[in-house]
Amino acid sequence: MCRAFIILTSDFVSAFTSAFKFILCHRYVPNSFGIGVTVSLIKDKTGNVNDVSNYRGITISPVIPKLFELMIMSLCDDSLQTDSLQSGFNDKIGTADAIFIMKSAINHFTDKGSSVYSLDIRKAFYKVSHFKMYKSLLDGCRSSYYYC
Repeated sequence: MCRAFIILTSDFVSAFTSAFKFILCHRYVPNSFGIGVTVSLIKDKTGNVNDVSNYRGITISPVIPKLFELMIMSLCDDSLQTDSLQSGFNDKIGTADAIFIMKSAINHFTDKGSSVYSLDIRKAFYKVSHFKMYKSLLDGCRSSYYYC
């Protein structure tokens, strides 16, 4: 059984490698890579279940596009940079750190008698053109693997 699993795994790796090389060489990302299923999760179970703001959406994406994304990220790691203030999707700082910084800043200014205002941008990042994102990554990537 272990031998069959190893052979099967080897076949999958070979198939994914061929498919990903095709995508990189031809600079074509299948439309299906951008498909996901969005489900609603309740934020506060003790809150009002009829209140729309008590829900948040998450998207469940297929595994193969995620593997492709990880491969591109590993190939292009040297070419990709984020701002030092970026907190999400960063190895060194997370969203909990950003929330702490935000709360500290709010407390600092309100303790000194200032008003603090916020802007709700929850819906600003809901739509992503995966084709444009992958194309931009490929354009910025200078890996020898990328060139056919």
